[in-house]
Amino acid sequence: MISAVVFVSIVSSVFDYSFQKRANKPLIIENPYPSVSLTLEQRYMLEQIDFNQVGYGSNLEHWDKTNGDVESIKLNKYTQILKQSFGIATENFNYDPKYPFSVEIPCDPFTCLLTGLINNTKFWGDNDSCEIKIFIDNAIVLTHPITNIELINTDSRYREGSLIKIDFGAACFTRIRNTSLVKNSQYYLNNNLDGTISVAIDADFILSILTSTKNVEELWISEGQKELYKSLKEMVDNRQKIIGLSLVQDSLNSDTKTHVVFLFGAVTNTLIREDKSVLNEEKKLKKLRRSNSKEK
Repeated sequence: MISAVVFVSIVSSVFDYSFQKRANKPLIIENPYPSVSLTLEQRYMLEQIDFNQVGYGSNLEHWDKTNGDVESIKLNKYTQILKQSFGIATENFNYDPKYPFSVEIPCDPFTCLLTGLINNTKFWGDNDSCEIKIFIDNAIVLTHPITNIELINTDSRYREGSLIKIDFGAACFTRIRNTSLVKNSQYYLNNNLDGTISVAIDADFILSILTSTKNVEELWISEGQKELYKSLKEMVDNRQKIIGLSLVQDSLNSDTKTHVVFLFGAVTNTLIREDKSVLNEEKKLKKLRRSNSKEK
């Protein structure tokens, strides 16, 4: 038997000088005869949920979008960067190794790709997004260096997930990529005092995951990072999300390659019901009480 039912009414009200659909405070109706009753802490948590973190009304639903279940992947063509830097307005979007470019990829699907929950085909799809994959392929072959990486937080009220923006410089041609003879790969996992976790991953390896058709787990094993892969999968299972990004560039005085540091949020226990073993114990006790009362 369920412990409680939560009702949330959506009403039209004036907010920010305009009429908007807003959610009222949740109404919690507890079951008088539950298998396990809500604790005071659980009830308080339910009462504190803010249901106005998303927008309500027509044309605001994620399933109204036409890009399927994987969020859109956008490409900032190098001509757009030229326009910003030199005032050159052009519509020639063909790839040219002489120019830098940027890509934006959805954060949550990328995390799923990183941990093997989805494969490369599922991530890119069979639409125009594959054009970005070609640009990243070129970045690997012609050694476009990653010059910056950042997390772009979008408006959660409209079901928009965060984006990872990767900036590439012009092709180096002579820079050697993916070889242990040049720089040592950089990987580590640190548990921070605030509960967050920092994970460093080799930048070239991230590009390999984005473009390779091989099994993701096999790629991690080939890097000798199977344990880190398992830790990442566990973090995703715990619904820990990427909340920050930083790029650590290699230098002439450093023996490590360029790597990306992902900051994952702390584990949040949002489970309303207790562990199954606790539930089973509660049921056994109730049956025992009933049998004792019948005997009396």
